[in-house]
Amino acid sequence: MRKSGMDLVIVLWWLLSAIIAVLLLGPLIGLISNLPGINVDQLGAFTIPLAYALIAGTLQWLILRTRIKKAGWWPLASLGGMGAGFLILFGLMAGLPQETAQSISSSLPEPVQGMLEWGIEAGALGLVQWLVLRKSLPRAGWWIAISLLGGLLLGLMVGVGVQTPSWEVYAIPLCMGLIPGLGLAGLFWSWENRRADTGVQAGT
Repeated sequence: MRKSGMDLVIVLWWLLSAIIAVLLLGPLIGLISNLPGINVDQLGAFTIPLAYALIAGTLQWLILRTRIKKAGWWPLASLGGMGAGFLILFGLMAGLPQETAQSISSSLPEPVQGMLEWGIEAGALGLVQWLVLRKSLPRAGWWIAISLLGGLLLGLMVGVGVQTPSWEVYAIPLCMGLIPGLGLAGLFWSWENRRADTGVQAGT
């Protein structure tokens, strides 16, 4: 029997996971700020996205563990994907002469910078997570595009609201929670309808 709509539990849990992860980042940011001799901007740029990925990925595992095979890899895939995105960004900037990097940074509008940075990180995140999803979901490659879309929108919103304090608190749950949640629920909905038509079980 074909399903008439998407599983809103996935959407709501993905959004809730993002909100919880953002709220838990507050104490981490405070801890980093109190460390003596630490460049908060540099250390935070590395640790905060990784912490978010690990927290959100662990929470997302709670709902994926009954829906996909080898779901236990999801938190590590989330951490590894975000780390890979950071390393790509770091490699790109480190490979340029300092004057060139500063010139590019100063010439690009904040929204464009945000879209480039978060697009790379979210794209890498989706790519590594896809390695887990592909074992259970046909057309899981769309997950990379969904993650990339969320990252681009997040970068745009952060860039536009760069002068607004704590703007990321609202932008991250929307772009990294709601949008990917809708996309993933759509992938499951499509697969479950195909399963109903063919008699194939999900996760096999």
